[in-house]
Amino acid sequence: MNRIVDVSEHNGNIDWTKVKASGIVGAIIRCGYGQDQTGQDDKNWLRNVSECERLGIPYGVYLYSYAKTTGAVRGEINHALRLLKGHSPAWPVYFDSEQPGTQGVARANAKAFCDAMVAHGYKAGIYASTSWYKNYIGQTWGYSLWIASYGSKSAGVNGIDMWQYTSKGSIPGIPGYVDVNYVYKNLGGTAKPVQKPNSTQTTTAKPTDESWKGDKRYYLENTRVGAWQKAMNIANSAPNHRILLKSISYGRDRRTTVSRLSDGLDAHSETYMALQSCLIMRDGQII
Repeated sequence: MNRIVDVSEHNGNIDWTKVKASGIVGAIIRCGYGQDQTGQDDKNWLRNVSECERLGIPYGVYLYSYAKTTGAVRGEINHALRLLKGHSPAWPVYFDSEQPGTQGVARANAKAFCDAMVAHGYKAGIYASTSWYKNYIGQTWGYSLWIASYGSKSAGVNGIDMWQYTSKGSIPGIPGYVDVNYVYKNLGGTAKPVQKPNSTQTTTAKPTDESWKGDKRYYLENTRVGAWQKAMNIANSAPNHRILLKSISYGRDRRTTVSRLSDGLDAHSETYMALQSCLIMRDGQII
């Protein structure tokens, strides 16, 4: 059965390379707790999320809730969204509901938090102990459910995605004890490492087929060559035609010039051909 860890600053500086090598398939990372204040960001959030992204370890996120009113959860939603900016967790963002004093709004706040995460493009879920979930939340609204229950043979709740079965796990790369979980559902993501570019190698861009450039037959066989010839005849008869040709050959005001001379050319290749035609024609003749 697949196992994952959930971590916070309390787990210290984690060696994620060792964690991945141990067979752990993913992680749930605390981004912070409570209201949207930088002092309540998890101190190791950026390090943990960056390491998981670097190593290709699938991860989810959780925010520990202290909200005692339905209005206060808005600050916690904003807190999570601020820290999630620039990150794309493959797994849900969980509302951690367990703080004493929040029981009366646990259900409403869990739904509000999850609704907001989904509205901003993230997966969402609820974390709680077996008794807390049964007594104060009682439903998932289709969101992922992550249950904590220690010292038992099961989580005690049906239809869950993850079971946090111990807070005293021992995993290589993580100092001291760590929460370990069984995962029952494919939450998405992969465990493939992100490949760093090799600084000793240079990437050669695939050459663009430009064999048509400079080929007079292309211009002669094109249905618009007559319009270009007419335009050049007009230009040649104009007193400022030498200035006009110089302007084209030096690349200035190309858009305006081509539009005036070529009767509304819009495709990139046709625009180039129009310019080339102007450059290789003299006295109305292709040379």
